[in-house]
Amino acid sequence: MAKLAIAFCVAALCALLAVCTAARGAEVDVALVLAADASASMNAEDRALQREGYAAAMESPEVVALIERGRHRRIAVVMFEWGAVREQEQIVPWTIIDSPDAAARVARLIRSTPPIGLSQTSITGALRHAATLLATAPAADRRVVDVSGDGPDNGGFGLREARATLIDAGVTINGLPILGDPAAGAVLDDYYAEFVAGGEGSFVIPANGFADFARAFRAKLMTEIAAHNVSRKFASR
Repeated sequence: MAKLAIAFCVAALCALLAVCTAARGAEVDVALVLAADASASMNAEDRALQREGYAAAMESPEVVALIERGRHRRIAVVMFEWGAVREQEQIVPWTIIDSPDAAARVARLIRSTPPIGLSQTSITGALRHAATLLATAPAADRRVVDVSGDGPDNGGFGLREARATLIDAGVTINGLPILGDPAAGAVLDDYYAEFVAGGEGSFVIPANGFADFARAFRAKLMTEIAAHNVSRKFASR
């Protein structure tokens, strides 16, 4: 176990060094915050399927081709996993993706970071953390927060306020609810549409269980990258 943990850490460190490019000051089509639920309602298999879904989409040739057709031909991404209101663990720092190699390095980092298991499901905490990350984002035509989760907010108060703060700043919040039980699933789908997603051009794409996460996230990512209707530009801080 110790050798496996050391191998994970070495792989993660190598990937981190490779992707820590000079993101600040670069101009990109979209600055994208990926906020992935890693709460206690998910087991190890669920979290592994979600991680693989993120990684596979990032290195998809179709996704890279969309990036290369953008106005600036590059995007910036940051990824963290979240649980309780103060539980956020960074997986990928702000990183420019402008080529297949850059996309593959991000995918390797997602796969190589040791699995994380957190506690509650605080969408409030996730949105607040996303706002903090966006304060250090590169200059971007659009800013988007992409939230995945398998349940409603149950940790921390102020979801309405956290959501409104982002929307008022011109940020788009998109949702990827992970549906389980069919009866509860419809409720979660509606919950994300009403209480999580918001801002110009926002949308929700559900995953029908964790086995469907890769398909749903890839479709969501391609939609986010391809949204070229830009109304304003955001400068880095």
